[in-house]
Amino acid sequence: MGVSAGQINRVGSVKIALEQAGEKAQAAILVSDGFFPFDDSVRTAAAAGIQAMLNLHKNVVLNEQQQPIAVQIPIAEFEQIEEILENYGLAQLMEESNEGDRLNRTDALAYYHSLKNKDVDS
Repeated sequence: MGVSAGQINRVGSVKIALEQAGEKAQAAILVSDGFFPFDDSVRTAAAAGIQAMLNLHKNVVLNEQQQPIAVQIPIAEFEQIEEILENYGLAQLMEESNEGDRLNRTDALAYYHSLKNKDVDS
């Protein structure tokens, strides 16, 4: 994961995040709450191996003193992020199965759900 926060320069911000991600940027997804009015950041991300970009729409929640205390994102965008992370986890399970044989998607998904349910129950 690469992170870049509060940069004025869009391309510079993407480059900072890509530097932090290193080789993990290959085939990764870039998620941003920033506005990309030009294709320069998109081209920079694509050149580094980013496969897709997801734009988040955030709402900053303020306390009584008007200080930010939380950030809300729409549930549909959260679900997109959750799906991306689950797919990544499934890919890892498929590659790193205990038996040494690669799991198929159905087996990996069943195993993932068993782990997810175990975490919810405990």
